[in-house]
Amino acid sequence: MAKKLNTKIVIILLIIAGIGALAAAGLGFYYLRERNPEYCLQKAQHALENNDYKTAERYFGRACGVARSNQEKIANYFRFAEFQLLENEHHVPDWSKALGCWNTVLKIDPKNGEALRKLFDYFYEIADLGQTGFWKQVQEYSESLLEIQEENNLPIDPKVLLARGRSRLEIARAGGTTNRQELLDQAVADLQRYLEIKPGDENGYLYLADCALVRGTIEVSRGNLQAMDASR
Repeated sequence: MAKKLNTKIVIILLIIAGIGALAAAGLGFYYLRERNPEYCLQKAQHALENNDYKTAERYFGRACGVARSNQEKIANYFRFAEFQLLENEHHVPDWSKALGCWNTVLKIDPKNGEALRKLFDYFYEIADLGQTGFWKQVQEYSESLLEIQEENNLPIDPKVLLARGRSRLEIARAGGTTNRQELLDQAVADLQRYLEIKPGDENGYLYLADCALVRGTIEVSRGNLQAMDASR
């Protein structure tokens, strides 16, 4: 009788152990699958097709986190940014998250031209619309892009060159630097170089004229200060 009971207990324990092993294997498979970037991208795309943007966002983010290499991580962050900018009845663009994706790419690869261009285009557009506080970002990203072009003997992009000249002009105009004259000189050099590439472009001449006006304002201000000092 005791022998039969022992046999039954052994069988029950074996069954329990088998179930536990299957459960562990299932959990292991789930864990490995969830850490597969291709699987995550497939799940994100499937969710998009079903207008499940919350799930799509979760899987796009996970695909970035589990990428096997920096190259794959960068590619997935660009996909994630593209997702963030989708605009339809189910989704509103989230520019702050897209900017976060591009900035993360630059942390991985500080000279990633595509990410720099995305950030440059964004900040140049809003600065051009009157958000003057963003000209410093325009200066930063335009300088990085031009540096890459020069280092790799690529043609200079006139739009980027014009933007750097404008950013220097606007920062000097606003007094956002300790040496406004020096920044104005750099702006003039950029604009003159721009006109060599785009001769006859009226915008280049307009901004050069602005440089002269700002320089005059600075000199008048400096003259007033000198006059005040002399009167003391």
